[in-house]
Amino acid sequence: MRIVTTATLLLLIQALVFAEDQDSPWVVRVLPGQEGWHWAQAHRINNRGQILGMYGAPRYEDHRAIVWEGDTWYDIGVRCGQPEGWAVTGASSITDNGLVAGYVADQWGVGPYLVVVWDLDSRTWEAAQPVVEGFQRAFLTDMNESGQAVGYLFVSEEWRSRAYRWDHQGRTTHLLPLPHGIEESLAGRINEDGWIVGSVGNFDYE
Repeated sequence: MRIVTTATLLLLIQALVFAEDQDSPWVVRVLPGQEGWHWAQAHRINNRGQILGMYGAPRYEDHRAIVWEGDTWYDIGVRCGQPEGWAVTGASSITDNGLVAGYVADQWGVGPYLVVVWDLDSRTWEAAQPVVEGFQRAFLTDMNESGQAVGYLFVSEEWRSRAYRWDHQGRTTHLLPLPHGIEESLAGRINEDGWIVGSVGNFDYE
């Protein structure tokens, strides 16, 4: 397995869709929202046209994971369930099978996080916590159609990150290897052949 270093970032304050039109090379469509939203972002789309994103209150900390389908949207945690008492939800990836990789938290940046996978078709959820001794917090960043997910976790109180792969079928966790002399890694994307792209390095937090 090879890890390739790469990085990119896109943040939209208002959720938009860019699509080709018969009369124009591109059209821009604003996705529907709701009064009271202070921001929304759309960051992934599958081949079924389901668009994954988030919306939030004035603070970024108060956000919820949502899916747009056509001219409607729904809160993933409300439709598919989530642990009781956890107010914040986020999601990073959606497959053509309707699996969504994400997390729930009681408060963004504070307290515990629970890594979860939602199934939009069966309207269910399950915990996808990595089985790694001593990990403090984890996030999934991507999932392929085979149910292999990648992300990163923090394995010590120094908040050093390690890239890992989690398999939906066997519910198993694999820490990805580090090059010699490197202490930290992040996994960003995984394709259908199991190739993973991410980044590695040694970071000074002083």
